[in-house]
Amino acid sequence: MIYSALLSLTATLVAEASLPEFKNCHSKRYPDPENPGFDTGDLKSWKVISGTAFGKDSISSDASYRDGPFH
Repeated sequence: MIYSALLSLTATLVAEASLPEFKNCHSKRYPDPENPGFDTGDLKSWKVISGTAFGKDSISSDASYRDGPFH
């Protein structure tokens, strides 16, 4: 019992030690959008880098999709 617990603990520590270290993505250098979950119903703070995403007809107050209600 103790042997299997120690073996499991050792395997976990070795696995964690071998993971690469990543920079902190939550630093001020990489700011998140103010509205990442679209909770406010608008595209405030979203910026299109290229292309035509999020045009004037991207947001609607419709409660259903052309094939029926949203699920």
